[in-house]
Parts: sequence; C-alpha cells; structure tokens
Amino acid sequence: MFKFKVLFLFVSLLVSTSAFSQDFSDSPKPDESFFSFFIRITRGGMFPGIKLKAPESVQAAFLKRIKKGSWIGEVNKEQKKLNLAGVDLWQDWYRRKNAMSLLVSETQRADFNSQVQALLDQDLRCKALKCQTPQDLWTLEWNQIEAPLRQAMTQSFVLKAKYFEGQTLFEVLGKQYSFSIPSPENDITVKILAQKDFEVALRELGWDGPVYFRGITGPNPHDPSKHWILLNDDLMKKMSPFEYDVYRNLEYIGILTHELSHVYQDRIANSLQLNLTVQSAEGAMMIEGMAEYYAEKALAQAGSLVQFPHPLGLYAREQGAEIMFREGNEQSGNLFPYTVGMPFVTSLYDLKPTAEESLLLRDNLLKLITQDENLGIFLNREFGK
Repeated sequence: MFKFKVLFLFVSLLVSTSAFSQDFSDSPKPDESFFSFFIRITRGGMFPGIKLKAPESVQAAFLKRIKKGSWIGEVNKEQKKLNLAGVDLWQDWYRRKNAMSLLVSETQRADFNSQVQALLDQDLRCKALKCQTPQDLWTLEWNQIEAPLRQAMTQSFVLKAKYFEGQTLFEVLGKQYSFSIPSPENDITVKILAQKDFEVALRELGWDGPVYFRGITGPNPHDPSKHWILLNDDLMKKMSPFEYDVYRNLEYIGILTHELSHVYQDRIANSLQLNLTVQSAEGAMMIEGMAEYYAEKALAQAGSLVQFPHPLGLYAREQGAEIMFREGNEQSGNLFPYTVGMPFVTSLYDLKPTAEESLLLRDNLLKLITQDENLGIFLNREFGK
C-alpha cells in the first residue's frame, strides 16, 4: 500500500495561474549538459534536483517530449478533428456555461440521471439536507453545482456510465494498464467535499499537517486494503487553471481518472508483491508521471470510442499542454513531479512501443519506485548505455 501521496498537481494549482506567462525551460541552455539541465528543472522548494546520468536514447526521447510544441501539436490535431466533424469550438463549445450535453448524449440522459440519482440517494448529506437533483446538471452553470451533485455526476461518468463501447472510463483506464479491478464500487470511495468537510475527512484519513491542497488519495481508514479519494470542491472551483467551463467540468473527471490511475498502480504493485511507497524525488517523478501518462491515454481513448463528437480527447491533450505550460520548477519547487514526470515517463514508453514492452516497463517502473533503485542505473540497464 502506498503511503499518503499529497498530489503535487493539486498543491501547485494554489500558486498563481499566470503560469502561461512564465519562463519555462523546455530545452538545455547553450553548452549546458543534459546532466546539468535535469538538475535545474527538478530543483526547487523541497526538491534538491535529480542528478541523472541517462543513456543517450533516453536523453533524446525526453528532450523531444519536454518541448511544449509537441503537446500543443496534439491539441491542434484534436481541434482540427472536431472542426472536421462540424464542431464550432470558439462560438459554441467554449462559450457554453453548461457542458453536460457535450458529455452525455440526449439518448443517454435518462440513464445517466438515474445513475446520478442512485448515488445521491446513498449520500448522507442528502438525507440531512435537500440536495440538488440530476435535472439541475443540465440547467445550472458549472460553478453553481454543489458538492454532492458534483460528486454523483463525476463518479457516474467515470465509474458507472458504460458509454465507451460498453465500457466505463474506469475500465478503459484498466485496459491501458492491462489490469482489471472487478468491483471498484466496493473498493474505492470517492468524496468530493466542501472545504470544511474535506478537512474533517482528511483528519479521519490520518493527515495531521496543514491543508493547502485540493485532493489526496490514501488507504481507507476503516479497511487499508481499499482506497479513499478526497477532492476539495471549493478549491477545485476556485483554483481551476482552465478558462472554459467545458474544461472545468472535465477537470473533475480528469483528476478522478488520475487518482484512479494511482489505485491501479497500487493494485498492480500488490499483485507483484510490492509495497508501493514513494521514498525519493525520483520516485515522486516516476509515480506521478506514470499516473498522468496512463490517465491521459485513457481519456483520449475513451473520447475516440464515443459515437458523437466528444470533448474528452481534446481535454486530455489540453491537460497535457497545461501541465507543460506551468512555470518551471526552478522558480517554485511545487510543480516538478508533473512538469518533468509526465514527459519523462512518456519518453520511456516512446522507447518501448509494443504491448509486450510496455507491459514489462509498467512492472519495472513500479519495482523501481518501490525499491528506490538509482534511476540512472535502471535506465542504463533498460535502455542501454
């Protein structure tokens, strides 16, 4: 079981969202070695910088993937695909204050409302106070939706709605990992909470530090073999880096998918008889980069399985670009596991493109994190000197 992982993505979004205007290092300076460059982009705050002697193949793959242009190019491809399908992004999708009809088709609406209502019926908050209804999802603006309804909507979309060729988004994520969790509704508790309730749940989870982040994943305090995923709805709404409501809606879905990616990591590690703990900056980089890599692949794949133009694929690419646009870790120290971790892990999978190679790399990366092996030694063994 991995120890509490305060997700640095959520912490980082509490800093200025003017990251798009900040200087970001996506390539070495003239005459700067890769070794020096990597220390610089992984240094700051609590992180001293990673001293990495990587093989040339890894250096080349990473320097290609860390370029902002490689991620912007993927956004442009998705936008072009949607434009060819007749979608007017700038005059329609980006102007909408309610995006539900983009996420769930009219023919799926009754089914989705029924799933949402079933979750609301189980929510103790709705037994004590009157909650918003599934119908409100289709009329209210994004920031008017309250935490219980937000939770039911997000949980339904990710864990219950089989709208992706008969699969849930959670199952699509599992196929990316080549791993199955049969009964997530029994093993995973999702809580999207107002600030006060979020802090109470954190203390129950065992967190005794300051509360300055938007979310956390950890072992269920009543059964450590299961998981809790907690999200702070107030800070999620306040600190979203996205301008358009369609992306703000999808951000909840994207972050829950990322959190569930951590659950898959834990379950796979258990199947390999590994105790998945993060013990170093290298481990933080690898586990967060790996979680985001698989989450974005799942979101993009799910978007391609829907029979009508859907924003999931575009959001996945926008999420990648947003991460790459954040200010460099040398300035804040709070962003490193994502700004470097995602492109770094992606570059490793670029070098292992077949299904068999990717599956072996998945297991070896989890072993690397667990055993806290020197990253340079691991890379030279896996990818050559």
